[in-house]
Amino acid sequence: MQEVPTSQEGMAERQQPILAGKFKLLNSGQVDGSFKPTDPKFRDRLEKVRKELGVKYVFAPSLAFTKRTGSVTNPMEAGYMVGPEGKAGVQEEGIVRTIAKADGGIIFLDELKDFGLEAKDIALAGFNADCPFIVGYEEEKKALFMLHAGLGCLHKFGDTGKNTIFQQMLEQYHLNPKKIKIHVTAGIQKCCYGRNDEYFPRVFDEWGLDLKDVATEERKGQTSLDLSKMIEKDLARMGVPDENIVCDKTCTCHSGDYWSNVKGNPERNLVLVQPDF
Repeated sequence: MQEVPTSQEGMAERQQPILAGKFKLLNSGQVDGSFKPTDPKFRDRLEKVRKELGVKYVFAPSLAFTKRTGSVTNPMEAGYMVGPEGKAGVQEEGIVRTIAKADGGIIFLDELKDFGLEAKDIALAGFNADCPFIVGYEEEKKALFMLHAGLGCLHKFGDTGKNTIFQQMLEQYHLNPKKIKIHVTAGIQKCCYGRNDEYFPRVFDEWGLDLKDVATEERKGQTSLDLSKMIEKDLARMGVPDENIVCDKTCTCHSGDYWSNVKGNPERNLVLVQPDF
């Protein structure tokens, strides 16, 4: 397990290759404003990033703690597209959202050519405010994926199903965990993830008391959950080798670089992943 040291160097540093030769990660934080899909300037801001990166399409699933992962090359997933002129419909470039809610996106690079695309033409995107993303590459099927890894995508609440989003993706797309390299993005850490209600005890009962702590920063004194450790546990039990995992332990709540739901920010950060070959 490798940890990414916390940094105050801004987006330029966060754009550097995380796992060279596999993918590049951009985590905007507060640098370019809010990327909340309901924000009036959301499309313009994401279009600006898309053009700066030189990609034709940004595939951005509509998150809703579903544990479902949509494939870029599945025509049924392309619910609607907004092009550079703000028009919905079939476009030669633009932002693609899923018609059904999904909390993960996956690109099978060898399938892109069937759609007249190359790896450099497309990126995956998600929008968060404390929930980390699991970004990964599976070598056998040449699959790049990004998964929303908030608590609701890891633990069963209501009708969400017992499997985690990572386990569900492995089973749905028949990926080999031994051949996966992972980067877990910055997210809320145990220093700030405090809450005193019935939810955390349910999590500890299933996942173990080693996830339990006490918040020392935001929500100080409340029972806290080590979400990073929870993700690492899930990756390990699913068979991902420890040496294939990089985890950014930057806390999105108190680092000052990110919008944070726990701090009451209504805005959202952009997390974007590109193939890097």
